[in-house]
Amino acid sequence: MNNKKDYTELIKELDKYKLKVKKLKENEERIFSMLDASRDSIYLIDRDYRYVFVNNELLSRLGLTRKQVLGKTFVELHAPYEKEFVEMVDQVFKTGKSIKQEHMSKRLNKWFLRTISPVKNCNEGKTTEVVVVSKDITEIKRAEDALKSVYMGTIKTLARIIESRDNYTKGHSDRVTKYALLIAKDLHLSENEMKTIKTACQLHDIGKIGIPDYILRKTGKLSSEEWEKMKKHSSKGAEMLSNLDFLNEIAPVIKYHHERYDGKGYPDGLSGEEIPIEARIIAIADAFDAMTSERSYRGALSSEKIIEELVKGAGSQFFPEIVDIFLQVIKKHKLLPELPGL
Repeated sequence: MNNKKDYTELIKELDKYKLKVKKLKENEERIFSMLDASRDSIYLIDRDYRYVFVNNELLSRLGLTRKQVLGKTFVELHAPYEKEFVEMVDQVFKTGKSIKQEHMSKRLNKWFLRTISPVKNCNEGKTTEVVVVSKDITEIKRAEDALKSVYMGTIKTLARIIESRDNYTKGHSDRVTKYALLIAKDLHLSENEMKTIKTACQLHDIGKIGIPDYILRKTGKLSSEEWEKMKKHSSKGAEMLSNLDFLNEIAPVIKYHHERYDGKGYPDGLSGEEIPIEARIIAIADAFDAMTSERSYRGALSSEKIIEELVKGAGSQFFPEIVDIFLQVIKKHKLLPELPGL
């Protein structure tokens, strides 16, 4: 009798277990169905970078079938274009923390926001897989770019207005941009650094909007009080731009383009490597344009005098390396009449 009772109890337990398995399977199918209906691409990758799960949206973006993707490694399908992504996946496995990344797909010509998150074993708490959710943000990026364009147009207009207040500085920003980019190219700076320099040059004097005309146009030497007001323009310019997220990288360059190699510049008295590379370049390009242009308080300097001032400033006002590069740039691009010994 006991055996029969035990057998009956076992059958009941098995039935309960089967019911639980059935519900789990139904829930799993429901979840997968929801994931398949998502407009974001969603996929699971194991520690060998193999696709464990992919939803319909990802398959549509890849132009492949589930059979062609599952079991394949991410590297097999995307190498060598996604080295950075593989490194981020490794980081998530290592740290157990999520990472977000904006990614431009050259194949699709679209922007995506990828969120890479750990999937942990319930019992051991170890990350066994990562789940990636990739959202198409192309329209958002286009709207952001359009807004940035409007902002930049407004700011550049303000910069032009500032230059127009003084007949002697018309075209100053364009010339500084030209010289600075030539230097940056010969220094083999990155594309992003070149872009930062270009924008910073166009806006480097934006803070002068708060400087009175009588100071900007003064023909004689500035008084100590006037000079203190003039020196504030770099900090004011940086403050104006720091409120715009997309110009965060530009603001420090604007602020520090009047710092000196020897630490005797303004506003913070930075020296040497403390000064951003972009600001170091703009400093010498700005000074060069000032020397080659007529100003309200003096005429343009001679070519010989300009070279003399650049050489004299190496190691004090300017970075020696940048002076050496710029002297070569002046000769190569004939920015001054040919000089003997240059």
